Amino acid sequence: MWIEGIIGVCDFEFGRFPNTFRWGIADSLGSIDLDAIDGRLQLLKEIGVDVYKFGLKWDADASGQLKGVSNESLAAYDVILDRLQGLDVEPHISVFREDALESALLSNTSQICQTATKVFRHFGNKVRYWSTSAGTRWGCEVLGDVQRILSLHTCLYHGYKTAGFTGHFGLELPVRWLMAMDPSEPNIEDTVELARACDAPLWLEPLLGSGKFPEAVRVALGGRLSDIGVENTARMNGSADYVELDYHGGYHVTRTGSTGHIGFRAEAGQAWVRNSTNFYPTGLRELLLHVTTRFPNVDLHVTGRGVVSRDPSVSDRLRVEWIREHVNEILKSIARDNIRSVKRFTVPGFVDPSNCTTCMGIYQTNPGQPSAKFNKKASAVLLTHIVRMNGFERGYCGLGGFPSGRILHENGIYFDDFPEDFGWSSATSAYQVEGGWNEDGKGLSIWDVRAHTPNIIHENETGDIACNSYHNYLDDVRILKQLGVKFYRFSIAWTRLMPNGTKDYINQPGIDYYNRLINALRKEGFLVRGRGGILKDLLGVQGKALLGGPGQRSPPHFKEVGGWLNETITERFRDYAKLCFDSFGDRVKYWITFNEPKIITVSGYDDGWFPPGHKSHGVEGYQAAHNLIKAHAEAYRVYNRSQNGKIGITISIGWAEPLDPYNPGDLEASERATQFSGGWFAHPIYVNGDYPEVMKVIIAEKSRSQGFNASRLPEFSDAEKRFINGTFDFFGLNFYSAELVTSDFYDSVIPSYYNDKSTKGVENTNYLGSGSSWLKVTPFGMRKILNWVKKEYNNVPVYVTENGVSDRNGTLRDYHRIHFYRTYINELLKAIRLDGCNVRGFTAWSLMDNFEWNTGYSERFGIHYVNFSDPQRPRIPKGSAYWFRQLIEENGFKKGYPGIGGRGTAPAEEGKFYFGTFPVNFLWGVDNVDNTKTAHLKVNEKLAHISWKSVIPNSNGDVDNTVIQAYMKYFNELADSNVQQVGVLGYADIPAYIQGGWNNVSAVDQFVAFAQRCITHFGGKVTKWVILENPVRYIDEQETSHRQVVANNLFRAYARTFQMIGKLATTHKTGISVSVTWMEPGDEFAPSDCEASSNAMAATLGWFLDPLFGIESSPINLAINGADVNRSQLVTDLGLPIRMVDFAVVSVGTISWCTNNSAELSSPSSIQCMTRDSERQPQWGIRKTLNWIKYRYSNIPTYVKANVVTDKEADQMLAYFVETLKASKLDDVEVVGFIIPLSTLRGRLETMIQAIIDANGITRDLLETERMQSTTVSITSGEPSRKQIFGFYIFQVLIMFMLC
Repeated sequence: MWIEGIIGVCDFEFGRFPNTFRWGIADSLGSIDLDAIDGRLQLLKEIGVDVYKFGLKWDADASGQLKGVSNESLAAYDVILDRLQGLDVEPHISVFREDALESALLSNTSQICQTATKVFRHFGNKVRYWSTSAGTRWGCEVLGDVQRILSLHTCLYHGYKTAGFTGHFGLELPVRWLMAMDPSEPNIEDTVELARACDAPLWLEPLLGSGKFPEAVRVALGGRLSDIGVENTARMNGSADYVELDYHGGYHVTRTGSTGHIGFRAEAGQAWVRNSTNFYPTGLRELLLHVTTRFPNVDLHVTGRGVVSRDPSVSDRLRVEWIREHVNEILKSIARDNIRSVKRFTVPGFVDPSNCTTCMGIYQTNPGQPSAKFNKKASAVLLTHIVRMNGFERGYCGLGGFPSGRILHENGIYFDDFPEDFGWSSATSAYQVEGGWNEDGKGLSIWDVRAHTPNIIHENETGDIACNSYHNYLDDVRILKQLGVKFYRFSIAWTRLMPNGTKDYINQPGIDYYNRLINALRKEGFLVRGRGGILKDLLGVQGKALLGGPGQRSPPHFKEVGGWLNETITERFRDYAKLCFDSFGDRVKYWITFNEPKIITVSGYDDGWFPPGHKSHGVEGYQAAHNLIKAHAEAYRVYNRSQNGKIGITISIGWAEPLDPYNPGDLEASERATQFSGGWFAHPIYVNGDYPEVMKVIIAEKSRSQGFNASRLPEFSDAEKRFINGTFDFFGLNFYSAELVTSDFYDSVIPSYYNDKSTKGVENTNYLGSGSSWLKVTPFGMRKILNWVKKEYNNVPVYVTENGVSDRNGTLRDYHRIHFYRTYINELLKAIRLDGCNVRGFTAWSLMDNFEWNTGYSERFGIHYVNFSDPQRPRIPKGSAYWFRQLIEENGFKKGYPGIGGRGTAPAEEGKFYFGTFPVNFLWGVDNVDNTKTAHLKVNEKLAHISWKSVIPNSNGDVDNTVIQAYMKYFNELADSNVQQVGVLGYADIPAYIQGGWNNVSAVDQFVAFAQRCITHFGGKVTKWVILENPVRYIDEQETSHRQVVANNLFRAYARTFQMIGKLATTHKTGISVSVTWMEPGDEFAPSDCEASSNAMAATLGWFLDPLFGIESSPINLAINGADVNRSQLVTDLGLPIRMVDFAVVSVGTISWCTNNSAELSSPSSIQCMTRDSERQPQWGIRKTLNWIKYRYSNIPTYVKANVVTDKEADQMLAYFVETLKASKLDDVEVVGFIIPLSTLRGRLETMIQAIIDANGITRDLLETERMQSTTVSITSGEPSRKQIFGFYIFQVLIMFMLC
């Protein structure tokens, strides 16, 4: 019996194939062109495949019968085999190409075998893999052909073996995975069994099984099936060393009663057909499992039909998907199903012929360009990576970020934590923030000179004062502490320590300043104890100041001796670095030698945008970089390792996104651009001491064509390579933006770094802009560039040392910056958790608004606002600072609203309508509805209110049996309708004979007695109990002087009832019902208002619930509500558990906005909460309330009870459903049910509610029905929509346009 339906389809297997697994390519070869064969076969080496498979070309006579293989063809094959041997590629010959098989079946089998044996002897042991093809014949439908092919194959097999060869001879079989079209059709299982027997087993049983056709086939065909015969059976059985399964996809089976037909029809599943390709990879794994269950010892090779198209385009996306998904199913069968007999996968197509109409290849013929005879397709890029890796790697691991496997969670926010020791940081740079440009002996830097040169910097602004951190460094330390960062990345100004740039004169006041800063950081606890207690000030020794890179200041007279063009600069930089290490290395353990070296070299020496302002056209930039890399190595080597620090370099790399991610030319352009940008500096340090090969080759070629005697890219000596290689402990990465790139091989006679790359950028108008013309909001690039660094540099530890976005108005409500950081940092989290990138920290650029080089103070990157017209330069936190602080506190992205005041770092679908369904076991309930209405609504739960004074009407404690019987009838009717009951104990319906009501302590004992009677009489029908319903509201309705006593008595009654039910009915669940107002911060970016919100929630909802969960009341709670319930005494008296709630019923009425008007947060008068005048209340308060309950009360199972609304407010009710659905599905709140009040069920509201219950959620189809058409939804939120963010960026662009 075949095994069916045990394999999942939704996941992807990452990992490697066994070392013995083989990769092959099948080539139709066509006419043999020996002049072109070398280029064709060289592609095999480029991909790295092990096996090259092709079919023999047979000659035929006029009648179509095969004569043999000509001597000319044999000679050509000899050449091919010799070439393959030189390439270390195994040949595999199929005896008949598909076009020769038909002729073979018409020919004399014995004669064909004799001719084939001569071919075997001709090639000898050059060929160790042979096979016979069965073509595309589907078993029982052409049974005569099956028998002829089996006989022919058996003859060929024995002819090969008799000739004395020890190679492998197999059979190629067309196979499908067959399933029932309609699984409910009577007896369809037997029909599917027969259909499968007519597939692979029809061939395998005679060859490798019983020697006969499958029993199911013999039974079905009876006398119509001729016997194989005893003699043939013995000869045929065992006549295959392996089987190649040619997988054709998934087919549906239906029964048919047609006369003369075997009884079934198999047709390609139309749902799986994509562009004429049967695309059902899951069936391949199913098929392998079934075949190996019956034939466990046969070696299997796998191939398939592949993708056949009329389009020879190199961007063959469908073929990429076909290879990726089918190969992955093979890997699953090996890794998960433990199928070890699968030995090879062969790609079914190599090179398309010119002007092909049935294109199957992974290469395209390009006869118009002799230097590039064949163009690789995207499928060749994929196959190359899979073969070289021998499996699938996570992330964007291939050429130009091309992935080998599926990308996990490519879109949307990914929720997870960062590693426990992850380093959060913010950054500044010396010239941009310090000021004090000519104080305490500091020398002039080239940025001092440039900024004082008229008409260069925006509005002639300078860094003379900047943020005045030279004097206000304690303010910097203060805001760093408020952020909660572990690192502070700052830079040391060269000329503040060495006024003339040399060790001839050391400026002690400069050293003293940095000592004060470092000591202040240590005092405030910038210490990570998880790693040996080292101070993690991420300090930049940024020598690029010489050339005007960010944070660098060096003597202007260095320019006169060549600056970075003079090789002696390496010694001066070493001296500067050593001074820093000697002065601060006992406390600073992380050092960066250079920040953004490409800015120093290209912008300083090629473009002239930064000092020294040279425009050398692709010459001096390379020389400056050459010396800079050597200077980095000098600094690394001079470091005293006894200080136990780490050293790296920070390289700014933009992600080069291929214009067409499936075009190999664009993928190569992406790789080239990234090597020229990042590999230029990283490759010598992190790989082998030398530049990337692509740079060396291209620049040398272009230099020659431009008339240079040598390459414009200098060469390192062997000694220098050894000195440079390995000079790192980590990789510093600055990442801001991505751009689209494509190839541009225009050869300019004027040298240029940009022309050398042979790429060009392409504008994408869909990318959001910023306050900087060069910076586009492209978060996807963060994950891709981190994957690139992982791939190129052996997953070196990476610190993201800068990332941020600019604006031009400095708004404190910088939603656009929050959006930027949320999306970029989340992509970084994906790179860590999903792709395995070794990222150790993240740095927000910048800590505060500062001097942004040529644009002065017009572009603001800060998460703190600085007013540059105020002499004190105060630092004011923006919204992004508060957001970043919460992210650091939570150390990751948590669903929903976990933060104080209902803040979330990435709440999904906020402010948007949301479609979805509730969990399968979701409970729909009603409150105060008669049983007829209950049955009509098809709900499965109901709140049943039990009146205390009706059940026990007299002080003698006897129950009223008439009332008991009425309730039992009521409960039985509900049970007959399969409606569960939730009993609500009517504590507020207190009997009149209890004098003083709940102000009388005797009410506690009498309530417990009432509850016990309810359990006794109704416990067989009711298993969930709400002990108290809205106790806070009830307490508020009492006289002020009685409230505390009533509260204590209610709490005691609840606790004792909870304890009683737990002992009397151990399987019953108990809960509490509460009605609450969500307390929203008046200003979401004001910490005091968020604190006020949190305290107000604790003082209302938490006042009664906190003790039930063992949460101690806060001082503000006590101040607002008076003396707290004496929980400790109750615990002692009653032996109560920590948690006394199994579930909660929550109703959110309105939203109030809370502010704090006092510095004393524990003062009740400091908190003011009020509703805002509006005709309609937003409904997102329910989602935030549910999140508050989740995080405060360990995600207790919660029912949502809707508010009473009018028929005209159907949109409000729909919004209530939507926000509850978001809490359940997006925030993982344990919402177990939804309860609808009686007065809501009328008119259009009832119709809408019933539709939602029927769908168990809100679907698009449901919303489009006529009964929902008139319902509109208004869901507002404090978070901006994408439209608002986009609008902000448009505003920034307009500002830039006007300024320009």
